[in-house]
Amino acid sequence: MGTDQVHDFNPGIDPFPAGLFWTVAIPEDSVALNLGRGTASYRLFNFAIEDYGNIGNALSDGSSVPGVVSFDVEWSGVVERATTSDTSNRFSLNLVRTGASVSWTGSSSLGSFASEAVTKVNFAQIAHETNGMFFGG
Repeated sequence: MGTDQVHDFNPGIDPFPAGLFWTVAIPEDSVALNLGRGTASYRLFNFAIEDYGNIGNALSDGSSVPGVVSFDVEWSGVVERATTSDTSNRFSLNLVRTGASVSWTGSSSLGSFASEAVTKVNFAQIAHETNGMFFGG
């Protein structure tokens, strides 16, 4: 598993082995959403994260080296809007299908990687979900 892979940037599993899986707090201003306009962004720049080298090493909590990643994901261009609600399960969803673009870089002592900017994706969607005690009917 992961024999040809040279980078695996992720925050690990904390605490290992049964804790949160690849989850980390990010600055609140890294995410923006305007469902009415059908736009959103998710950006992090020079975010400190471990590079495990490959997925097998990461999943076994193997050795890692410090790294940094930066990415910019932008959603825009409304394609379709939809809503759904299930009152018996206390769930509602308002979604907007959009276009999206992504750019991503990562570096560590193992080397660096940079994506080419993606200008077209096959599927992109932003949404607002309400459930449980927050469900208003």
